Amino acid sequence: MKSIGKQLLLFCFLLTAISCCLPAQSIQQGNFYEAIKKYDLSEVLKPGSGPIGFIDTTHYQRFYIHFSSITQRKGFPYIYDIKGKTRVMKNICSFEGTIQVMGASIDSVGEVPGYMQGSLSCKLEFFEDKTQPSTGVFKGSYDSDFYIDSLGKIAYNSLVSGADGFDNNDFTGTWTSYKTHVSLTCCWGDYRIPHSQQLDQGVGEFIPSDPYLKYGWQTYRDVVTGDPQSPVVKVSQAEENREWWK
Repeated sequence: MKSIGKQLLLFCFLLTAISCCLPAQSIQQGNFYEAIKKYDLSEVLKPGSGPIGFIDTTHYQRFYIHFSSITQRKGFPYIYDIKGKTRVMKNICSFEGTIQVMGASIDSVGEVPGYMQGSLSCKLEFFEDKTQPSTGVFKGSYDSDFYIDSLGKIAYNSLVSGADGFDNNDFTGTWTSYKTHVSLTCCWGDYRIPHSQQLDQGVGEFIPSDPYLKYGWQTYRDVVTGDPQSPVVKVSQAEENREWWK
């Protein structure tokens, strides 16, 4: 009887393990929009490291953004409510808004053993606090890459984060001033910035070009190209690591 009991327990364990794996194993390459609403994408859509960005293609002024919270809206699984702060030079503003998933696909199955890789196309709308100076609205597209592991867990895709040209969570759009209604191009992303050809002189990684260093990029350039033991680079590294949103 004890032997039968052990066999029954083993059978139940194997059945549970197999059932956990089935969702991932049954996923096929192609459209994934209907299925994606079953997942919480908060950790996928959240920037993976301090994103880099610019505003206005005249000088490619450095732009900073930080998400302080991201929550899937109850009853509306494709919509995520976002709060955070933006920064241009010394001007720091609070914002609230949404990222809405408009499309999802599985792009590769088995390319990296044990993982299925996919992408999201989203609409982004962020509204800065009107009571603060020099504020406006961000509108545009937000593209994000994810993976699903063998247990069906979804995550931010950093599987090849060390590869040349890696990027994720790219925003392409505009910022429009509440006061003047003037719109400026604004883009940001993790590790690389979309549409930054003149600004980015790097090959394997983002490196700001000389003409734009005075528009907020000098400390970033110091860190990626300088001697880590240099006093100048240490100061620049401290600035890059500074939690300006607090």
